[in-house]
Amino acid sequence: MRTTPGPESISDPSHDSPATASTPPGQGGSIRSWSTRARRVGAGRVGLVIIFVWAFAEAFMWPLIPDSALMALAFAAPAAIWRLWAMCAAGSVAGGVTGVLLGRIGLSWPLPLVTDRMRQATSGWMADGASSLIHQPFSGVPYKAFVSTAGSVDIEVVDWALWTAVTRGGRMLGFGLVGAAAGWVLWHVIPVRFQAATHVWVYTTGAVLLLTGLGFVVVAWS
Repeated sequence: MRTTPGPESISDPSHDSPATASTPPGQGGSIRSWSTRARRVGAGRVGLVIIFVWAFAEAFMWPLIPDSALMALAFAAPAAIWRLWAMCAAGSVAGGVTGVLLGRIGLSWPLPLVTDRMRQATSGWMADGASSLIHQPFSGVPYKAFVSTAGSVDIEVVDWALWTAVTRGGRMLGFGLVGAAAGWVLWHVIPVRFQAATHVWVYTTGAVLLLTGLGFVVVAWS
């Protein structure tokens, strides 16, 4: 079976395949170069920083779920799935706990794309305490809406962290494994000459689907 370079090989241009190394300047070479850089990011420390900050920010106001970034990075670097997932879950837990604590001292912040119906639903679910997070992963209501509401009610921070890790971390793991599995197929099954173009196509299509889905969710909860 044909193998694909690991993170160490990806970070060293001397390990690029002959087809990539001999590619003349132009659109094809640019696509391959972009794809190689994306794989380096996913496999390295930069990817870990990106996914942690993304998940942390999403707990406050960033409108795009970190699961999407986790899928993208795992697709580029399937072997890094576990550490990427751990940092994603850690960022979400840290952001959620920070948001709850800031809410307790009376601070508030804008919640982009959170509708009045989302706020009402979250307030009702919050009667169950931290376990209300069981409603979050597949309801379409952003985590930041739960965090904002939790800051104004009496909820144990430790319980909030644990429920966030279980509910959010579980969904993130599912998305990440799908991305990693798809990435494994790309780098091990798809012919080398088609890999970079397929990589770009998947990212472009995924971004369109993500933004379209986000629009549908907001409309459905309006």
